[in-house]
Amino acid sequence: MIRADYRRFEIGRILTKIKLGRLTAVLAAASMIGVAAAPLKAEDQGNLDRILDQIAAHRNVSPRAVLPLQSGFARGGTALYITPEVGVDPDAGADIVATAQAVAKGFNANFIPKNFATLPGSGAVRDIFVFTTQGNVLSATPIPAGPANTNANYTPLWQVSLVAWNPGSQVTLLTSTDAVNAAAAAGAVTITKTPIIVECSVILSLPPGGQLPSSNIRLSAPTAAEGGSVSSKVSLPLQAGFYNHETALYITPEVGVAPSANGGAFVATAQGIAQGFNANFIPQNFASLPNSGAVDDIFVFTNFTQGNVLSSAPIPAGPTNANQSYTPLWQVNLVSWNSGVKGRPLTSQKDILEAASHGRVTILKTPIVVECSVIFTPQGGLLPGADIVADDGDRR
Repeated sequence: MIRADYRRFEIGRILTKIKLGRLTAVLAAASMIGVAAAPLKAEDQGNLDRILDQIAAHRNVSPRAVLPLQSGFARGGTALYITPEVGVDPDAGADIVATAQAVAKGFNANFIPKNFATLPGSGAVRDIFVFTTQGNVLSATPIPAGPANTNANYTPLWQVSLVAWNPGSQVTLLTSTDAVNAAAAAGAVTITKTPIIVECSVILSLPPGGQLPSSNIRLSAPTAAEGGSVSSKVSLPLQAGFYNHETALYITPEVGVAPSANGGAFVATAQGIAQGFNANFIPQNFASLPNSGAVDDIFVFTNFTQGNVLSSAPIPAGPTNANQSYTPLWQVNLVSWNSGVKGRPLTSQKDILEAASHGRVTILKTPIVVECSVIFTPQGGLLPGADIVADDGDRR
């Protein structure tokens, strides 16, 4: 088995000492974790510019995002996942908020300063058990990974629960939720639930889970010969849309809908969308999200060819995001040009709402929710730790 450094302990290192709000020493250490995102090198900036030019020119380009993978456990074996978003209720207290920001920094993730506030304790989340002695344990995975997932327990939204071994207990490797809960019942560990939410899309888990379609896992060991660690990344398809009249690049690893929404009328549509994106289908746990504070609007055109329009984006991308409107959870709004009206590109929410107010387009809000992490906008820049390539074999 490949020994790898997937930054799997970082949340635990930050949060393990959280007790009664005494976080000062923890935060001081937490601010030092992770690898600071360096400015784009000239060749990387040139590569990104070329891809954006190709998109603007409507050329046949299939950009992909390369993101770090974390390694944990689920169902008794290894699970690989990405962590592009971290958030917390802003009213949870200054220390907890600062800790969540430090976790986001450790993962080079977008920080969600507001819109995850309603998620803790809701049906949209499941538990992620965070240790300092081993990889984190996820309580569910997609089975199978991708649009055919039928595991109603799976969600990419996880509420952080800290697991600490009690004094005198023998430390062992715990690789499933059942094992964690059994250890707690036996008095061997203590579980402390926090209000911090991490968005972690599962890329690979043991059969019958498998690997997310259209994902390509890469191993990188530039210093392995010198005793360095092996790191793992994943390449995922990027979608090109718009935010405030400019290109927005985002990934779409999850699509879900309430199974009972409109009498189940939208389930087949949501599954079709998941199939189109090769995304994990969420058959149950996105049911409480539509029209909640956790989501924002994404506008999808039905009778005119153009990129989807996002209502918000992280500015700047990464752990210092200050845009309180941004969330990676989007409720699908279908936009149709009305009969007799000639369609034209609309590249901002303001443009779409204005067109609707003048009777040019009709907007239909659906209960379908897509999880789309924004990787790049000109206003917010590139997500730290991410790379954008033209395809999996060509950075040119």
